[in-house]
Amino acid sequence: MHPDHHFKATITTEEINDLPLRAFEGKIVVISTEDQVKKAFEEINHHRAVGFDTETRPVFVRGHSHPVALMQIALPQQVFLIRLKHTGVPPEIIHFMQNEQILKVGVALRDDIKALQRIKRFKPNGIFELTELTKKSGIEAEIPHFKERSNQQLGRRSTE
Repeated sequence: MHPDHHFKATITTEEINDLPLRAFEGKIVVISTEDQVKKAFEEINHHRAVGFDTETRPVFVRGHSHPVALMQIALPQQVFLIRLKHTGVPPEIIHFMQNEQILKVGVALRDDIKALQRIKRFKPNGIFELTELTKKSGIEAEIPHFKERSNQQLGRRSTE
């Protein structure tokens, strides 16, 4: 694949700050029970591609780690925030992570998957790493700078 020369390979902080600020305008659903997980995945499983991310409490001591605290699944008009400390990793989440028919799209997904597998083992399928796409497109997008690159390509700033 040849680089798309319609896009700049880099963007400065000043250029980012000049972009209009936008936030997600859809519905945000916080999930804290297994029943809520079941209901959420009834909706999620109807989609062919979803945004995917996890959050883990940071650790400042070498060799220590915390379990994944939050799983985020984004649909076009809503985001599900699954509080794994409260829900655990029920069968619906395992089925979703193994379902090759649903594309899970995100950044640094290998790390997210490894962290989830420390809680419960599964064979991930349908994983799409965005940094691979940017590399093939000739866009500089190291993980710490991915937000800036996505802002550049979308022509706006985001809060997350």
